[in-house]
This record gives sequence, structure tokens and C-alpha cells, in this order.
Amino acid sequence: PWIRDLRRDGLAVSVVLSRDITKTQAKLGVPREFSACHTAVADRYWIEGHVPAESISTMLNDAPEGVGGVAHLRAEIQSGDKLVWEVVTYDAEGRAISSAPQFQSSIEGDEGTAHEQ
Repeated sequence: PWIRDLRRDGLAVSVVLSRDITKTQAKLGVPREFSACHTAVADRYWIEGHVPAESISTMLNDAPEGVGGVAHLRAEIQSGDKLVWEVVTYDAEGRAISSAPQFQSSIEGDEGTAHEQ
């Protein structure tokens, strides 16, 4: 569902399946505590979890210096029928440098299920 959503929102996506995503995550510098089921690379940034296309596009358009990547974290907060997620931006050393709430109005596919981390 995440790849479908990225494509629907205009991002070109190539898929590479891996039996050991932890090696890829370590090579990219993804903080271990935020490793998730989906790891992506866009330009010079890593993307971990279900980061919305809008957040990815903003990062790519702004091309911030000193940013290593972004992770999409599950939040347990609900607002009406919306889930509130948090997109956290990290520097190249894996330190959080900013966060922003993201709202998802519907839960479908695997985005509404918990993932092992």
C-alpha cells in the first residue's frame, strides 16, 4: 500500500527486495531504534517506514543540508477518524532535528497494522 500511495502521488518508485534489510539500514545510517519494515532511498536521503509522499517531496524539493533522512513513527493518538503519525527528520549522525504530525484520514492495507521494529 505504501508504494502504491507514493506512485499515486507522483513519485517514481523502484522496488528492491532484500532478505536482510538491517544491513541496508546500517549502511544508510538509519537509527537502529527507528528501523521499520520499509527502507527507501531518495537522492541522498534515507526514508524509513510509511513516510507520506508529501513529506518526501518537500524534503527533496528543499534539499536540506545536514539531513540524513526521515522516519515515519506510529503515534497512538486519534483525532476523530484520523490517525496522527509523526514524521521525524534526522541528521547524518542519526539525531532527531525536527518532527511534524501527519494525519491519515483512512486506515487501509498494512498501514493500520503494527509492524515489528
